[in-house]
Amino acid sequence: MAKVYSLTTVRVVITNELKGETITIGGNGTLLGTVSYDYTDDMFSIDTSPDGGYSSNFSASKAGKVNITLKQTSSKVEELINFIQWCRSHPESAMSKITISDTLGNIACTANGVFPIKVPGNSASSAAGDRTFEFVAGEIESEERNI
Repeated sequence: MAKVYSLTTVRVVITNELKGETITIGGNGTLLGTVSYDYTDDMFSIDTSPDGGYSSNFSASKAGKVNITLKQTSSKVEELINFIQWCRSHPESAMSKITISDTLGNIACTANGVFPIKVPGNSASSAAGDRTFEFVAGEIESEERNI
């Protein structure tokens, strides 16, 4: 199940040491959107057979996705788009880290081996829409018990 946090009280920090860039989103008391993370694989699963037998399977994978949803009017949208375009131009240096924490610095989640999936689509209407930036992560370490 995905964990969803409000960017009113939660800060998302995207760090790419090779680019020398840190992008900080949220945590300033203003509702900017949401951030969520989820694991790709189930930890346990069951295989069954027609004769009633079963076997259990365990996956140690901590791979998953981190989604950041912002209003398209947010100044962070352009910053994220520029970052994703840089990653596209420098795939060998694109691996980053995402940390989700509260405003006191208590960590909810650390995602390592992070890559952006794509620049999200955009639409025009009478009200500002949302843009969801998706990132895949090789490893997500949930520490939400801390916040």
